Amino acid sequence: MSDTLTSTSEADEAPPNGDEPKPRRDLSDRFGWSAITAMTLGVAATWLPLLFLPLGDFHSGRVDGRYALHVRNLFEKGLVGSDFSADWSPYGQFPYAHWPPLRNALAALAGLLPGEGPYEPRIGTYAIALLAIPAAAALLRAFGVRWIPTLVAVALMVATPFFWVYANQKFDLALILAICAAVVRIRRDPDPPRWLIVGASVLALLATLATWPGIAITGLLLLWLIGTRRRLDRVVLWFGVAAAVGVALSLLFVVGITGMDRLVGQTEMRTGGGVTFVELFLRQGRYYLTLLPVWYLALVPLGFVAALMRKQTRFFMACAIAVTAIWIVGLRNGAYIHEFWGFLVLVPGVLGMGVLLDKAVTLVSDRWVRVTAVAVCAALAVFVASMALGGVGDRYYYRPARAGDLVMETPPAAGQQYAWNSGLPAARWLAYYWDLPPRTITVKALTERGNPDDLVVLRLDDLPAWLPRSVATHAVRTEGNYALVRVADVLAAAE
Repeated sequence: MSDTLTSTSEADEAPPNGDEPKPRRDLSDRFGWSAITAMTLGVAATWLPLLFLPLGDFHSGRVDGRYALHVRNLFEKGLVGSDFSADWSPYGQFPYAHWPPLRNALAALAGLLPGEGPYEPRIGTYAIALLAIPAAAALLRAFGVRWIPTLVAVALMVATPFFWVYANQKFDLALILAICAAVVRIRRDPDPPRWLIVGASVLALLATLATWPGIAITGLLLLWLIGTRRRLDRVVLWFGVAAAVGVALSLLFVVGITGMDRLVGQTEMRTGGGVTFVELFLRQGRYYLTLLPVWYLALVPLGFVAALMRKQTRFFMACAIAVTAIWIVGLRNGAYIHEFWGFLVLVPGVLGMGVLLDKAVTLVSDRWVRVTAVAVCAALAVFVASMALGGVGDRYYYRPARAGDLVMETPPAAGQQYAWNSGLPAARWLAYYWDLPPRTITVKALTERGNPDDLVVLRLDDLPAWLPRSVATHAVRTEGNYALVRVADVLAAAE
């Protein structure tokens, strides 16, 4: 078993004078893919409760709240009336179509499912995000990494808070890993099977319909494919046409709905914002220290070096690092504001870990490789479970989701015109539940436009300086760190 699992891809190839290695290769593949399947199902089990959490004061609640608004407006106003599912009123006056349309389409399709609930804007991205696990394994195997290093490297990726918290929302990570694996497989094959060509082309279409990083990486992979194959054969043509169709549809959606001026404005906002490079690097360092364990941060630079030193992975690793750096530095305001912006680091991260571990197993006996791999994977499984059930899950999901419970079960006051709130950034989920435009409270705004019985959603640990903590004693209802207080009581407490 150990010889099978630690054999190189070259050793897996059948020799010209016999078929003896084939059973060993088949056995190793069955074991490896079974382990990847178990890993995927394990992550799915930890994500399943998140599907049904109410939309609330957390990243998923804010983003999924936007898509929930898109879907509701689509079904109420029709395809054209909702700007092709880009209308997010009452939160925003103008349609939001600053990203390619795949997630809008996924949310709209989920809206056709029976029932109504917070799972609708999430289920499509969750399903695709789970494919990141087999896609990462496929990428490492395409580069000839042995099965045991592959399994450990993928497990290391899965065990980061970065992956567990954000991969189900940044679902393009799965598409990027999958399309990279497909191109690595087909680029040097003189006659790849049709299913692989079709699969790579479908991935090119989906990646370019998903996000801007998907478009950029697919374009680079197309150039790499052309440079390797040195001709416009059926592989390049299928892949290139699929990518071109995806880019065209994405640009048609974005520019056709928002207009070029607004797209340029969004780009300028992401790239500028007055953020210095020192501020960016300090903030990104803080994000990585929060979302990547110390052991991962210690190993990943070694992995980068190992992959850059290996001939087969050198070019790909250099490109993956460069794309990640450009995405963070080039759009530095977006990277400064959003904790998840640097998610692309997981692509060179998993490859570097795989190559580093693949080199390490050559220095250790097969028995110790097996024992160590089992121990590490078991420890990582416990680590993932502790994230899901412990502080990480509570911080990023369960605790802020209680804000959603609060507003779902308490409607706004009769005649209330605004979803008054404090300490709730981008409260699209609040706009969805109350069907009112959110507005941050000030004494002037409440006095001039609020009614005494209007309800205000307060985050009690982030109150404005003019509002004392004692306002919580007048709460109509509280859930965890969130409270509903009448406008009259807010103004009285502020005096």
